[in-house]
Amino acid sequence: MHRYPKSSLRFGVINVGVESFTKSFTKNQKYEDTKKLFRRLTDYGVGVLASYIVGFDHQNHENVWEGIRKLIDLDAMNYLILNLKSNLKI
Repeated sequence: MHRYPKSSLRFGVINVGVESFTKSFTKNQKYEDTKKLFRRLTDYGVGVLASYIVGFDHQNHENVWEGIRKLIDLDAMNYLILNLKSNLKI
C-alpha cells in the first residue's frame, strides 16, 4: 500500500469477506488485525464493503449478534450480511 499514492491504479470500493468471528477460517485474520486493515484502507481513500455470513453450524443467536456488533465496529463504508439458512432465527 505504500506505493499506492504514486500509482495510477485506483480503487473505489473493495469487498472484504469477514465471514465469521466465532470460528477460525484459514483466510480470516484476528479481529484486531482486520480492524487495522479497514482503517488503513480507509486512510488511503478506499471504501470497504464488509461481508459477513450467518447460518454456519457453529453459530447461535448470541454469537451471531456479537459478530454483527464487531462487524459494525470495523467501521466499513457498507455491510453485506448473507444468510446460508433461510430458517435461521437471529
